[in-house]
Amino acid sequence: MKTSFFNKVWKQKEYDLDKFRILAENTNIPETILAILFNRGLTTPEEIESFLEPQLAHLPSPFLMKGMAEASEIIIQALEEARIVCISGDYDADGVTATAVLSLFFREINLDVLTFLPDRNLHGYGLNKDSLQNLYNESLKKGCSSPVLISVDCGIANSEEVLAAKQMGFTVIITDHHQPPEKLPDADVVINPLQAGCTFPFKHLAGVGIAFYLAMGVRNRLHEKGFWNGNRIEATNLKKYLDLVAIGTIADMVPLIGTNRILAKAGLEILAKPVGVGVKILLEKSCGANTQITSEDISFQVCPRINAAGRLKNAQIAFDLLTSDDIYEAEILAIELDQINTERKAIVNEITSRAIAMADKKISKGHSSLVLYDPDWHNGVLGIVASQIVNKYNRPTIVLSDSGGMIKGSGRSIEGLNLYKTLLGCTEILHKFGGHESAVGLSVSANNILLLENLFEEAVVAHLNDEEIQNPRLLIDNQVDIAEVMHTGFIELYKKIEPFGLGNEEPVFMTNKNVTIADTRKVGADSLQFSINENNRQYKAFGFGIGSLNETLPKKFSRLAYCLRPNTFRGIRKWEIRAIDIITNSTP
Repeated sequence: MKTSFFNKVWKQKEYDLDKFRILAENTNIPETILAILFNRGLTTPEEIESFLEPQLAHLPSPFLMKGMAEASEIIIQALEEARIVCISGDYDADGVTATAVLSLFFREINLDVLTFLPDRNLHGYGLNKDSLQNLYNESLKKGCSSPVLISVDCGIANSEEVLAAKQMGFTVIITDHHQPPEKLPDADVVINPLQAGCTFPFKHLAGVGIAFYLAMGVRNRLHEKGFWNGNRIEATNLKKYLDLVAIGTIADMVPLIGTNRILAKAGLEILAKPVGVGVKILLEKSCGANTQITSEDISFQVCPRINAAGRLKNAQIAFDLLTSDDIYEAEILAIELDQINTERKAIVNEITSRAIAMADKKISKGHSSLVLYDPDWHNGVLGIVASQIVNKYNRPTIVLSDSGGMIKGSGRSIEGLNLYKTLLGCTEILHKFGGHESAVGLSVSANNILLLENLFEEAVVAHLNDEEIQNPRLLIDNQVDIAEVMHTGFIELYKKIEPFGLGNEEPVFMTNKNVTIADTRKVGADSLQFSINENNRQYKAFGFGIGSLNETLPKKFSRLAYCLRPNTFRGIRKWEIRAIDIITNSTP
């Protein structure tokens, strides 16, 4: 019986063949590429052209966003009255880049700016009363008793803190992209595409995307008011900030479609020749001499370094690097981020190994979900650990640790389960809770951990069946010869489908014939390098998590699921095959 090495059920994506044939007749796109686009819901020539050639001119107006006009006027009034603007962000890559975008833009238009990024362990997530008081006191020292407070990537769940800020003397603008509560904080303005009554057509911006849109709104209003004396050439060009927008958007794993796709694609082009000194040094340290930065480079090289600062030390280190214009300072900060990231990896490996042991015991007892707790685990890496457990066991997972007497943690979901909605049934026992469909943060008292585990298990079982948990699907875009996808013409069109991410997943192909392999070699902890022979042609390939097959992998196997991956070495970019899964004639 043919089995998948990773115990996945391979399923080729289905589509309306008649509609596909009509589309094929009206485009000049090769069918293999067209099938990828069709699988992503692009069914007209116009949709495909817009997808393959995203333009900044196609971005929706910022003033479609509820509260944008009011927020822009508040900020411009602060500029005219020489008031101080205080930005309070979040400690992850989305929050740090969002804070950086607004800080750089405001300083460019000569606004006096104070910024604050919380320490995960000292302040926790979101707005913090003590920190707000410190910001207000700093503003008073500068002679401003009525500063403007702008939250970025947070604030939508901070009603008490917003009230405290207004009592201090702040005018409060919330910019956030997380799910709003039923009753919004009593801020002067709330900008969140998910709030009721917001007509902005795209609802899935990252925090940095909303911050960028706020900069767009202010810039447009300033131009209308003659701030640059009607000279558009002198007007601030926001395009230079799109490198930060791309980093934060890709980091936060929001869908890379629609408006996000336009922003990320343009940002990746800026990253090829970054304007900022700090970003340039960060890319050199994380990606080497590679000038063709991909979404994967951002996800696995750049963002972990930015996030490491907020996870283990202080996000201010990453912020200072991203906003630095001094090459020597940037070098020092980038080296420090590297060191913190190395430390982060070691902590994650240790905790993950212990979490795996716990998970094995729970799964042996029939658990469909996992709630894993150890009081000594480092709170800053729990989201990473949760993701690794989900990848290994395909079960919705919450990982918890003790943080100053309160149990805090992160949750990650699997395909088909909206984690935010699932946990709504547990809110009565949660101290704090918020997040997205696939990721949440939460806190709970120690005596409610077992109750949380039971309620979470009940909710997951109600939404998923055993087959969805035990046999996850691997969706195949197309059956195709390796020779076809490795052809230069195919690659050039394929690159236009990038950047890949949530909502525009990396295409997965399947060989439609037996292939043979040679030159297998285990590398790293559990990876495999090998060569694939198809029709007397040889292709380089590798696979993560299959290093144990080095000695036992048959020289010939019936099916290979794979994707394409660029490999840049000494400035030369070559495309290789990345094995995703293997079907042999016997269980590995």
